[in-house]
Amino acid sequence: MKSLIFKMIQPYLVSIGRTLVCLVVGIFCSLVFFRQFWISGFDRIAGDNGDASLIISFLEHWVKVLTVGIEWMSPSFFYPLKGVLGLSDAFMLYAIVYVPLRMFDLDPYLCFQATLISVHSLGFFSFMALSRYGLKLKFIPSLLGVTCPQFMYQPQC
Repeated sequence: MKSLIFKMIQPYLVSIGRTLVCLVVGIFCSLVFFRQFWISGFDRIAGDNGDASLIISFLEHWVKVLTVGIEWMSPSFFYPLKGVLGLSDAFMLYAIVYVPLRMFDLDPYLCFQATLISVHSLGFFSFMALSRYGLKLKFIPSLLGVTCPQFMYQPQC
């Protein structure tokens, strides 16, 4: 009787175990990848100051679009030009994470770093799902395939 019950729940146990392993590896990769941010006590951000400031300016534009209602195609830092959002990166997808964090009146730099960590984690788990279910790879090759690129590029801090 016990073996019948075990055979019935074994696939679920394996699935839960693999999910937990993937979650632990994903958290480990984020801790290592963003280690300068964690070690600094949330004081440093990825990239150099110029790039980070530019990206935060774009993200603050989306905060103003959604809260104040300014024209979305005309960021204020391109003033007096209008309708020129397409001349640069728009970071619309980053705004999905960034804007709700800013609604809680959190620091723009902290929200930016949280956005980077969220997008990085989403990429990790999405690629894991793609390799498992799209490419039909086994669990270990998928995990190795998603983990190795995590350490190829390290953000400048």
